[in-house]
Amino acid sequence: MISYEGSQPEGFQPVASSQDFEQLEILREEANVPLHEPLPVDYNVVFSDVSDDLASSSSEPEAACSAVKTTGRKRKNQATDDATGTKRRGENFVYRFKGDILVKNFKGQKIPDRCGEVSVESKKVADISAGIWEQCRGKVYRGVTFHDSPHEIIAAEEDRSIAIVKWDDELPNFENRGRFMYFLDVKSKRSHRPDKVDSKTLLSWEGKEISVVILKYSDAVTTLKRWNTVQNNLLRPKEKDRAGAASVSAVNAVQAELKKQHGKYLCSENVGWYCWASFICEKPLDERDELIRSAPPTHLVDLFTTVPVHSDVLLDKARLDLQVANTVNEAYGQILPKLNEDIAQVQQIFDSKRRPQKLLH
Repeated sequence: MISYEGSQPEGFQPVASSQDFEQLEILREEANVPLHEPLPVDYNVVFSDVSDDLASSSSEPEAACSAVKTTGRKRKNQATDDATGTKRRGENFVYRFKGDILVKNFKGQKIPDRCGEVSVESKKVADISAGIWEQCRGKVYRGVTFHDSPHEIIAAEEDRSIAIVKWDDELPNFENRGRFMYFLDVKSKRSHRPDKVDSKTLLSWEGKEISVVILKYSDAVTTLKRWNTVQNNLLRPKEKDRAGAASVSAVNAVQAELKKQHGKYLCSENVGWYCWASFICEKPLDERDELIRSAPPTHLVDLFTTVPVHSDVLLDKARLDLQVANTVNEAYGQILPKLNEDIAQVQQIFDSKRRPQKLLH
């Protein structure tokens, strides 16, 4: 009699016969176990149909059943990335990403503005993410926070000092980029968060049209109503005169900044600079910095003239500067000899005072 003792080995599948099924039904009736419930398993199995001679011929117990061997096509081992499970690439493998940059003022905007494209390649996924953010961060302005629940709106109407929307204290950066951008598969319309992009995602994007969608004022601006709230409370000029134009103090501040940045190569009367500054002050706040760095608008170009920078003009200016320097040097050449004579006369006076005078007898 051969018995199998111990736990069931992994992958062990015994071969059962019709007699075994009949014996199982008898055991169920004896143990009063319903058909839909499994029998308790005991691996101390005793096979009574095996002769004692066969059992005594071996000193070690052997299982009198065969395991079913699973068959299938052998697959070659593939080296995988421990972090992502994707197939490893060679050390010289380069990841590439190229896509359009689409800018939205609010998240639900149907037709975004195309503002260029981004193209990055690197051997590291982290460098790809950092490169995309560096090329797109100029399209992001600043995040906002809303306090527009019904109770907060009522409180803001009663107290004007309470703001329904305000700028975030934290500026846009690489860590919070998920609030300002996401990736969009143009064909499937599926979006991807930037912090979820890994090597597997980049490989799956090969041959697909992927765009980078920029949320200029963060994902808090979800609807057109909220976008209008941002414009009216944060972007439009608050200091206005009686006619509704920007205040004089705001225009003067912009005018001083324009002269500081463009005064080296642009010349104009004060009225020209003032008209340029007034034009900029009528624009939203998020556009002013770019307008200050840019050239004058087309309708004001005639008020400005460029400082001459041609070679002949520069040569004439250099010659004039040399003439002035020569004149100054000649003047010093005439002053220094005269100064030496004055010093010599003063020295003689001091020497005469020091000499002892002879007494007259």
